[in-house]
Amino acid sequence: MRYRVVCASAIVCLLGGLSVLQAQTLTLRGESLGVPSATAQPLPLGPVLFSPSADLSWENRDNVFFRAINPVSDTVLLARANLLFELPISNSKVTFSYTPQYRDYGSYQLHQHWSQFARLDGVFEFASGLKLTTNYRYTSGNQETQQFDPGGEVVFADSQFNLSDLRVVADYWLTPLSGFSVQGGSTDATFDNKALFYDYKRKSYGVGWLRQVSPTLVMRVTYRHEKFDPTETYSFRSSTSDEVTIGFQGEISPVLSSELSVGARRTEFQHTAQAPVFSNYSGLVVRGSLTWALAHESTFKLELLRQDFPSAYGLNAFYTTTGGAATYNLQRGRLFGSLRYRYQRNSYQVADIPGGQRRADKISSYAAQAGYHFSPVLALRVAYDHEKRDSIQSYGYDANMYLVGVVLGF
Repeated sequence: MRYRVVCASAIVCLLGGLSVLQAQTLTLRGESLGVPSATAQPLPLGPVLFSPSADLSWENRDNVFFRAINPVSDTVLLARANLLFELPISNSKVTFSYTPQYRDYGSYQLHQHWSQFARLDGVFEFASGLKLTTNYRYTSGNQETQQFDPGGEVVFADSQFNLSDLRVVADYWLTPLSGFSVQGGSTDATFDNKALFYDYKRKSYGVGWLRQVSPTLVMRVTYRHEKFDPTETYSFRSSTSDEVTIGFQGEISPVLSSELSVGARRTEFQHTAQAPVFSNYSGLVVRGSLTWALAHESTFKLELLRQDFPSAYGLNAFYTTTGGAATYNLQRGRLFGSLRYRYQRNSYQVADIPGGQRRADKISSYAAQAGYHFSPVLALRVAYDHEKRDSIQSYGYDANMYLVGVVLGF
């Protein structure tokens, strides 16, 4: 353990001369509370802007495995670096980030200590009215379950997985006020331990209509088709989805901005003679957020989510997540802080085999963070997070986390 601590500390010390406040405070389930940036500027490397950062944190958790009975407490050391490169090209830009991460427990022996994250984003604007946005994300992870299971069915993992995700959106403005959009996407996920989750591929495409509602706000009406193809699991988990959404992106007013989409979605599964009896998903879909800029450099963000997600629980093909989160961020001079509350409900259709009960998880959590910028490139933070899951049998739990961390960066 001492050798691992020294190695992790050395990583942060080596990057400390380079670093920046791009790192994120993580809650129990990997959600970001965020660390506001200070006044330091990126480092110019010719035409490229370089923003390196490093984050070292120590956590004390009272239920590391998220168990209903006999919880196990442990400490967690997390060291993470982020190397961010940005290349401005006239009205366009390309950004690339690479994040190696090292995690170690005080007592529990992880199968893999290292995770890696890479991201390549491009925004290209042309005089013809075409705007092309590309996003590629690659994760080689271990415990980052939110990467492949955003709804939160999987709560603890100690098995390596690889996930690659590509999204392309082409917006073409026919007039200054209206245009159309074409999009496509592909996701590929593989898991070393198929008992944790099954391998899958997801393909999607869509078309839409654009409307410039105001100089700072765009309305999107989008149709999207998606095909989900899992392998090494029940065939009835294969599905196709169709959805129509209306979304608003940009500033509604000087103090209110939107990244919210609302619509209807239908997901159909491959019902076979051997499959359990369950209904296709048909209903409301909500994704995104509204953000208010408040006084004293503070913000209030409301996130909303309703969607069906693939399930690996029992004989379920999917589960439905309904919920939201509210986050308040404050920065006053060198001081910063965050408060967050989240509630969601995950609903299943097929009953648990041993108990014969239908599972429905009610998940609530609250988190708080406080920190201080000692300089434009150095900050100290402390955080607390509590989460409770009410569920059947052994799926419910109470968990608490205390965190102390140092962030270095530009």
